[in-house]
Formats: sequence, structure tokens, C-alpha cells
Amino acid sequence: AAHRSQPRSNSNWTVVNVVDVHMDDIGLLWALDVGKVNLLDDAVIIRPPMVFAFDTDTDEVVRAIDLSRVTMVTSCLQSIVVDRNTATGRQFVYVADAGLGNVIVYDVGCDRSFKVHVPVGPCGRRDVMYMALAKAHVMDVAAGGGVAHHQRLYVTYLSSCEMMYVPVDAVDESTVSLATVNIGRKPCKMIVLGTDHGSVVYFRTGDTSDIRSWNVNKPLHEKNFR
Repeated sequence: AAHRSQPRSNSNWTVVNVVDVHMDDIGLLWALDVGKVNLLDDAVIIRPPMVFAFDTDTDEVVRAIDLSRVTMVTSCLQSIVVDRNTATGRQFVYVADAGLGNVIVYDVGCDRSFKVHVPVGPCGRRDVMYMALAKAHVMDVAAGGGVAHHQRLYVTYLSSCEMMYVPVDAVDESTVSLATVNIGRKPCKMIVLGTDHGSVVYFRTGDTSDIRSWNVNKPLHEKNFR
């Protein structure tokens, strides 16, 4: 899907209602703006949902991305994650759309996107969709048995009993779709908070205020939670 992606100085877009932000590794603050207000009552649509990139040194909007081509009236955009491949320089924006059950994958350099469906599974419903970008260490048989570091976007719903990931490291210029990979049943409720920018995902269970952690290179079992 194509987008209207341009510097703020050449557009008339204004910020309406930012629901989540993400700071990338070069100092850009990416903001997810749903474009509507009164979300808990009768929502009023002001304009299409947008992603803005702010230069934190100059306070200027350096990019404005129109998400209308990949969303619908029933969309519920909740969170944003931004990733930059240090080897290739390619940058991707991931947006959770719990209303449609999708993760929107946007390639910043190519100005295009596609959607990845995130199934609820045998239990749960589409409520809060959590995303966490983490590095998984995988045995690379083709490279003689060495360890390869794969970037994965872990996704789950608050009420779902399953954890999945999107193999985002496989995305290239020709990718138009991806499928989620189910890694198993969650041993408890996981309110995902974020990561250490490595392999560790932080979360709460909801029963207490304690923050726990899970290394994605270990099986998703209670005994591997810290």
C-alpha cells in the first residue's frame, strides 16, 4: 500500500490524539496518532490515522505517514514499535491494530506497507495487542552450525493464551505478506511492558505490581521467568 509520507513543512497535518510513542536509536521520536477524539464514547474522526517522526533536537516533524490505506473505521490502533537494521540501514515501523487483528508493517525507505494477521487462538478476544521486538539466537545450519541472531516481533493479546512472533528479519523489498509463528501457550497473563533492546522481554502478570522478565531464547515456561 502507498502512503502520503512527507516532511511536515510540506503538509497540513496536525497532531490530534497521540496514543503511543517510540524513540529510535538516532533520536527521532515516532508518535502514533489515531486521528480521532472521544475514544471512550462516540469517537469523532478528525482526520486519518498518522505516524509522525519528530526530530528531538529541533522539535520539527520530519516525516508524516498517512495510514488510511491500511486501516478501516473499525481499526483500533494501540501501540508503535520502530526498528532500524544497523547492517543495512533499513527502518521499519510496526503498528498494532487490535480492532482488525493486524500488525501493520511499514517500510520507511520504500514508503510501502503490508499487514500481518494476528489470530486470537482458541481462547481470548481482540482486546489489547502487545508487541515486543527481541533478538532470538537460532542455530544456523547453512553457516556450519553457528548462531544467527534473528529479529522477531513477539505479539500477544491480553486475554489470549498464546504467544506468537512475526519473523520481521525476513522482510525485504519484495515482501507483501508474513505469517505469525505460534511458540506456545502462556503460563500466565502477560502484560508486556517492553524489552532490554536485546533478548529479554519485561512484563507483569496483573496479580501484583512486580515486573518479571523472560529471555526469548528459553522456552516459554514459568520456570524461565525471572
